[in-house]
Amino acid sequence: MKKATSIGRLLLLNLSIWLALELIAMLFLSASTAPQQIDSTLAQKDDKSWIVQTRLSFDGGLYRWDEHCFWRLAPNYRGREGASHFWGNATLSLNEEGMRSAALQPDRRRILVLGGSHPMGMYVKAGSVYSAALEKLLNGEQGTRWQVLNAAAPGYTSYQGLQYLQHVGLTFKPEIVIFDLGVNDGLALTPEFSQPDHLIKLPPEWAVQTSSILEFSAIFKLFRHWLRDDVPKIQGVRVPPEEHKNNLDAALALAREHGIHLLFVSQARFDLYGSKKIQCIYSEQDRSPLIDVCALWASKGETAASYFADPIHANAKGHQLIADTVYNKLKTLGWLAQRGR
Repeated sequence: MKKATSIGRLLLLNLSIWLALELIAMLFLSASTAPQQIDSTLAQKDDKSWIVQTRLSFDGGLYRWDEHCFWRLAPNYRGREGASHFWGNATLSLNEEGMRSAALQPDRRRILVLGGSHPMGMYVKAGSVYSAALEKLLNGEQGTRWQVLNAAAPGYTSYQGLQYLQHVGLTFKPEIVIFDLGVNDGLALTPEFSQPDHLIKLPPEWAVQTSSILEFSAIFKLFRHWLRDDVPKIQGVRVPPEEHKNNLDAALALAREHGIHLLFVSQARFDLYGSKKIQCIYSEQDRSPLIDVCALWASKGETAASYFADPIHANAKGHQLIADTVYNKLKTLGWLAQRGR
C-alpha cells in the first residue's frame, strides 16, 4: 500500500511539474510572439501573410487539399459570422462545387472565371462580384440564358488556375474562360512552401490533417518557435516570371484544344497608401484577347482610389466597372453569338 501511495505521489509531482512547465512555456510564447496579423491584401511586403492565411483557411474548413491545385474551396461551405467582414459583411456561401456561385444549371451557357481572392470577391457581397454582375448583364440583354461560374479562390496563382482548368474546369463545359491570375505569382516562398508551385510534390502536414499530438504542447511549440527563428529566409517566389508565361501559354493551348474562348486579364495593384497610382504587375500586352485592367484603372486618374477596397481588391463599384468592360469586350469579340455544342 505504501509503495502504491509513493508511486501515486511521484506521478502527481511529475504531472504538477509538467503543468508548471507548460504554463511557463505559454507565458514565454505570449511574450516572444506577437499576434500574427493577416495581411488581407496578400501584398509581398510580408512573406508570411499568404501562408498564414492559407493555414487558417484549412483550419477553418474553407480549403481542402487537392492533388492538382494544392487547395480547393470546400463544397457547400457556409462561413462563420466572425469572418463576414471579408465578404461584404455577409456569410460566405459556396455551391456544391466549392464556387461562389449559384448551383449549376444544366440548361445554361457557361463562362468560367479563374482567379484569386479579388475575382472571388473578397470584401464584396456575392451579388456584386464582377462574375455575378456580368451574369446579370448577359441575361438582361442576351436572348440566351448564361451562367457565370466563379471558380476563383484566395491565394491562387497562374499555376493553380491552369491545374484547375485542366482537371476540374473542363468538366463544366464552359464556352468562355476568363483567366484572371498572376497577382499571387510573386508571393515569397516560405519554409512550408519552399519550392515554386510547379515543383511541389507533397503537401505540408497541416494541410492533410496529420498534426502530431505534440501540437497541443506549449513546450513543444516554444522549442519549435526558437528553432524556426534560426531558419534562413528562403529566396524565390511561387511562380517565377518564365513559369507565369508558360502557364498562360498552356491555358490558351488547352482552351483552344477544347474549342473554348479564353480571355486574359492583366494584373494590377493600387498604391493606396503611397503614390495613389496603379502599379501594373503583369501587363500581358502580348496577350490577346485581353482585358487590360492596368489601363482601365489608370484611366481613372485621381478617382481610381474610389474603386478599391484595398490595394489588391476592388470594391463593388470596381467590380461593376470590370463587369461592364468584360461584357463589352465579349460583344465586340462576337463570343456571345449562339453556338452549337
